[in-house]
Amino acid sequence: MNKFKKFTFLALLSTIVSSCGNTSALSEEKPKLSNPGFETGDLTGWNAEGAAFSDVSVQIADSSGKKHRVDGHFYLDSGALGRSKTGNLQSETFTLEGNGLIGILLGGVRDLNLCYVSLHNAVTNEELARITNQHFNTDVPVRTLYRHTLNASSHTGKEVYLNIVDNDNSDNEGSYILVDDIVLNFKGSNDIGTLIQDARDYTAKYKNDVKDTYRHKYHLMPTVGWMNDPNGLVFHDGLYHLFYQHYPYAGHWDSMHWGHAVSEDLIKWNDAEVALAPDTYADKLGVFSGGAISAKDGNLHLMYTSVGEGGVQQQGIATSFDGYNFSKRNDNPVIGSGQRAGSRITDFRDPYVYMIGNTYYALIGGKLEGPGGQLILYKSNDLRAWTTVGVTYASALTGPGMFECPNIINIDGRDVILSSPQAIRHTAQDTYQNIHSVTYQIGEIDYTTGKFTNDYGQDYMKELDKGFDFYATQAITHNNQNIMVAWMNMWSRNYPSAVDGWVGAVTLPRDLTLVDGHLYQAPLKAITNYYTNKVMIEEKTLLNSSESLPFNGKVLTFKANIDVNELGNGKTGFEVFKGTNEATRIYYDASLGMVVFDRRNSGLRLSSADDDGELNVRYAQVSPDENGIITLELFLDVSSVEVFINDGFYTMSGVVYPSIESDGVAFFSEEGKATLKSLIKHDIEVQ
Repeated sequence: MNKFKKFTFLALLSTIVSSCGNTSALSEEKPKLSNPGFETGDLTGWNAEGAAFSDVSVQIADSSGKKHRVDGHFYLDSGALGRSKTGNLQSETFTLEGNGLIGILLGGVRDLNLCYVSLHNAVTNEELARITNQHFNTDVPVRTLYRHTLNASSHTGKEVYLNIVDNDNSDNEGSYILVDDIVLNFKGSNDIGTLIQDARDYTAKYKNDVKDTYRHKYHLMPTVGWMNDPNGLVFHDGLYHLFYQHYPYAGHWDSMHWGHAVSEDLIKWNDAEVALAPDTYADKLGVFSGGAISAKDGNLHLMYTSVGEGGVQQQGIATSFDGYNFSKRNDNPVIGSGQRAGSRITDFRDPYVYMIGNTYYALIGGKLEGPGGQLILYKSNDLRAWTTVGVTYASALTGPGMFECPNIINIDGRDVILSSPQAIRHTAQDTYQNIHSVTYQIGEIDYTTGKFTNDYGQDYMKELDKGFDFYATQAITHNNQNIMVAWMNMWSRNYPSAVDGWVGAVTLPRDLTLVDGHLYQAPLKAITNYYTNKVMIEEKTLLNSSESLPFNGKVLTFKANIDVNELGNGKTGFEVFKGTNEATRIYYDASLGMVVFDRRNSGLRLSSADDDGELNVRYAQVSPDENGIITLELFLDVSSVEVFINDGFYTMSGVVYPSIESDGVAFFSEEGKATLKSLIKHDIEVQ
């Protein structure tokens, strides 16, 4: 906002204030300190000396103001006119009363001796006390203001003034000071002053401001802000822990933190507060994706990608003794850029850490200097010293992209590698329909060389989900289940819930089984513990018609067997989140031999960078069973649909944004006859 607009805004504020209340009463109760938060938008009440301060120094708190703890609309920045300028800013004289404590929001500063706030005797000009920002992180310079207390309790009753000082005349990286919200007779507490605490405090303060219009009821979501890749799914000390890429301060991607949630059953989640923040020089640009392991020492360790100056990506370790608070190792990175095995220095990320016997392994994704990407295997005996085993897999299939977020699990004696390849395209209607995908490969890893031998050929891989919103899996084997989750959203799209203060969710956890070289997915059985209000339907036949079913809702599941023997080349299936003029359609198209997920008329419009030819339609090629039955199991959760086709042969996941009143469910048949042989519906209630 330019200066003219700022003062236009101030004029409006002035008009509002002057027209409200008894102005004579206001004048009789003059504040003890004039303009203590610079909310006049200028230096009213303050006297500037030198070149460091003018009305320009009073800055507007833009959209990042909440993040940086600014109070109100304005704050003071001694660097606004240039870091090399020096000067003093003196307040009006006031009587120090009450407890003699002065609370001040302070930010910036590098040299504590050059930028500070001091309290002076108004008669002798003697300096009585001084305070400055103790929390400026020189590794990761931040413009966050922290609450500090200037203790002048031995000087109560004196006439005093405050002096804001910037005596640093160096340029570029010179010191500067941010000041806001000066409170006399302060009775609060100081801020701890760490980026991790900032994120936790922000979440606690603003989580109730998040609107729940589209929030899920049984899927993990961020309490506030942005979520993408799930990280570090692990079972530790009797609980499942799941971490995720997180930006707490807004509903968009930005400087990555790690969010954290815990659960007894992977269905009902509790927020466990932010686990990692970008608070060291090596990760000043973000703590990117990685994994977690409950280690031999009994502690929980996170292995993450640190992104430093110039976007350099390396791997670090953080350790927790209580499962919730993590300390980064002093000798990070444990896998440095010199061990990237030919990967581009800015695309070497997403370690998946696991253990075989007493040896730790990490599978990491990389982008080749030329077309394509690779997966590299590393090993360690202690999570500290890592050696390169070898390149596990490399391919030019991803072209300008790479293989992100690799996982590896062993099912029935076969090594199954899951990864998220970028930018793979295909001419088939039902193949690689998204800008990025999730695939799996089946074979065996040689742990002496790191090389993966694919059972079906070097570059043979299958997609795991045929829907819109499924990326960056996390998978573990625990309690006789091969458990997998993914981010239930996709890149390069609009995110309608961002205006409500949050974006992103994790899919319903799925149990993986391997049958004849194909990976099946089933809803985790624990979800059935939350089923209520059962409804059963049998033998409903329709010919070129649609019929509303005897239930509705936005938080439910149903499993249906549809006889398509007489469908011909027609279509049959369901409309969910159905309203007067909208519905999400999930159906079998016999002419294509495919199940279709159509969200073109599902509510709020979703735009995309995909070039699949039919935006907001996805396809999965499947066949009826030997009796001519197509099985569809749908899970609805306010703004999402997950479809399990033919007992999990394929899944289709997608987010939708229906109108509040759109909660109908209908069965339909078009251009042919179909019979709904059976349907069992349950509501899902997770308290």
